[in-house]
This record gives sequence, structure tokens and C-alpha cells, in this order.
Amino acid sequence: MTLRRFVNLDRWIALALAATASGCTMDFAPGSVVADTRVLGAEVIVQNDDDNANQTRPAPGETFDWRLLVVAPEFDATWTWVASACLAPDTDGGGVEGCLGDPIAVSGAAEATSDLPTLSVTIPSADELPADAQQVLIAGVVCPEGVPNLDEAALGAGAVGTGTVEGNQELVLCTDPETEQPVNAGEPFFTATRINLGNDANQRPRFSESPLRFESAEWPVSDPLPAEQTGCAQSEATPVELVARPEEDAPLLITMTGWTPEDRERFELVFENPTRTLPQQESLQISHFSTAGEFDRQFSFVDDDETTTLEVEWDTPLPGDVPEEGLVVRFFFVLRDGRGGVEWIERAACVTR
Repeated sequence: MTLRRFVNLDRWIALALAATASGCTMDFAPGSVVADTRVLGAEVIVQNDDDNANQTRPAPGETFDWRLLVVAPEFDATWTWVASACLAPDTDGGGVEGCLGDPIAVSGAAEATSDLPTLSVTIPSADELPADAQQVLIAGVVCPEGVPNLDEAALGAGAVGTGTVEGNQELVLCTDPETEQPVNAGEPFFTATRINLGNDANQRPRFSESPLRFESAEWPVSDPLPAEQTGCAQSEATPVELVARPEEDAPLLITMTGWTPEDRERFELVFENPTRTLPQQESLQISHFSTAGEFDRQFSFVDDDETTTLEVEWDTPLPGDVPEEGLVVRFFFVLRDGRGGVEWIERAACVTR
């Protein structure tokens, strides 16, 4: 099977954005536990911005990478995926618009992989860019099993998601490549990203150099992660080792440190009729996830100059759910600025009985 089967033009992008607007895309199940393969975020980084490596809004002629954070509780999890990007007009606040032409980038993996889906997109030069092109639209599908079902015939029938669309037509994201039957195991993901072109700059938000502490101790990166999900007891690969606590015990404390007022970028909202500007400052959102145990909440926020430290509680898995040789728990922290900037970091801990 080739990627040509996956490619659809503007109709794919329009349907992806419609799903986003209705809450069908990137709208995760409540809770912070990664119990199955999930997409936790989409990162955009301009490649050739030498003066500013954290720019998220490409200018004409520049190339950027769009990358999905796909995670799973299993260390050996794999997936297939496909993504397509096109130019589109401004939507004045979030309406659904189709593409201005053919895709400017398409990529994917028809064979199972554990690599994060990444699409490199080059914006046409200023001379080649359509006059009304103000945004890049990217749509993608991730299949924990099977392959993306995005040929044009399927899209014409509305078969691009899970659920129903106009006419109550059933949506199918992924199919078995041999039988061509729908595969919905592992919750396929349909995702869309809208990226503004570079007149209004936006810096990617960043965690501090040593952002996390676990029960007051610095929490370093586990690099590399242990080779196996179990058997981590007394292993140097997981610098944090702790004992599972019964349900009645107090949760453990994770601290996110190093926030400063400069982390929240200042910008201006521009209004017309009459033309005016309104100074603003970003609010940062941190989503926290773990492959076992449970956080007391899924989101934390930095929205004022006084916040320098955030604390979140985490309950370990119950002792009866932890194997005798220990269990590696992976943690993911996703930082968003609400304007398209995303960064994530990962940590690990070994839970024993």
C-alpha cells in the first residue's frame, strides 16, 4: 500500500476542521491516565529561523515541522499515520474554510512505527503565495491498528472519522489493509491544526531548565528509558523509585518550578471598524498525564505574574496493581500558550510494592 491511497485534497482538510469545531478532534476523554494510545498535542517549530528557534508562525519561504505527541502505556506500542497540509484563507475567528489549492505537503507511515508523526512543510515564497493565503491547515489520522482510510472515495462518502456525519453515514478512520474492513481498536485519532502565517509572531512556550520536582527532590530525565515496562526495581534507568501506596494514604506531590512573568508573551489583539489594538498577555496551560496512577486534576495554569511554582498531587497505582519486580510509570507534561505554541517534556518513575 502506498501513501497515494491516503491523499485527499481540500475536502479532507475541511472535514478535519469541522470535526475540530464540533469537539471531535483532539478532544480527549476526561482524566489524566494514558490507558490507551493517545494524541496529546501538536508541536510547530520553524526550521530555518536562525535568530529565533522557537518561532511557531512561518513566513513565506520558510519551512516548519509539525509533530504529534503520540503516547501509549506499552513500551512497544506502534501506529500508522498520515497527514496533509494546505494553504487557506483567514477565517476571522475560527470558521471552517477549505484549501486554496492542492496540498503543499503530504506524509505518513503505512507500516507500523513508534516514531512520532512529523510533517515538514515549506511555505511558498512571497511571489508564489496566493494573495488570500493567511493560514496553513494540517489534518492527520493516527491508527493504533490498521492503516488510515483516507482515499477520496471514502471521503466522498463521509468515511473519515468515528461516529456520524451528515446523512448519518458511518465514519471509518482506519481499516485492515488485507480485508479493508474498519478497525476501531485502540481508538483511532483524527486531528486538525490551524497555523497562522508569520506576520503576527508567536514564540513557543518553554519549560525551565530544571522544571520538575518529585516530593521536593529534583526529577531528572530518564535517558534512555528502561527497555521493559516492568522489572525496574533498583534500576539506575529510573532515577525516581517509590513504593505504591494504599488508597487511604496521602498522594505524592509533583512541583513545576521556574515560572517568570517573561514566560507569558505579550501581544496585541487587532480589531477593525474602527481599527484599534488591545494589549494582551498569554495564559499558559499545563496538561499532565501518566500511564498509571492518577493526578488530582488534568490541567494547571500560569495566568498571573505572581505564579512561580505550581503543585499537583498524584496517587500511585494501588499495591495490588504493581508487579513484584516494579512498574515503570511514564509522565507527560504538555505546555500550551493558547496561540499555537506547544512544548512537552517526559519523565519516568519506578513504582514498587
